[in-house]
Amino acid sequence: MAEVKTISVGGFALPVSEDAMKEMGEAVHNISLAPIVFSFEYCRIKFRCTCNESAQGQPKLTLYGRLGGVPFTAESTIGRLAALTVVKAANRDLNGMIGLEDGTIILNHQIAIPSPVTATSLISAIVTTLARATPYISLLFEIIGAPKSKSTLPPLSHP
Repeated sequence: MAEVKTISVGGFALPVSEDAMKEMGEAVHNISLAPIVFSFEYCRIKFRCTCNESAQGQPKLTLYGRLGGVPFTAESTIGRLAALTVVKAANRDLNGMIGLEDGTIILNHQIAIPSPVTATSLISAIVTTLARATPYISLLFEIIGAPKSKSTLPPLSHP
């Protein structure tokens, strides 16, 4: 059986590991040429990932997803207060990872990725971030309800 050396992420064949990268040589995607953009679904939330080079030349991954709307006071005063309390606690405990944008609860987080970028480093960063955020996401879903259908994302020009 052939060993997997690359995974297609955002239209680019990224090496699975540094060993695979060394074997690929010049065929490895150079992160400074173009951003890597892809999306995935987790807990019925559509997340967008953008990996590009920061101003300092360090690869960074931005993970963005809309978790749901904050209830209006007229709908549920207790629900609104509870949701805002969870968002505040998550914001404090997760260094601003979960916040508000126009009445919508969002997860928006930038993660430094070790260079060179590999599929393993991208996926590990996403899994680590979501593992930290999942208890807050679950608690929010207990308050505001889980999405009934896939969430949508704003146009790509959004961070």
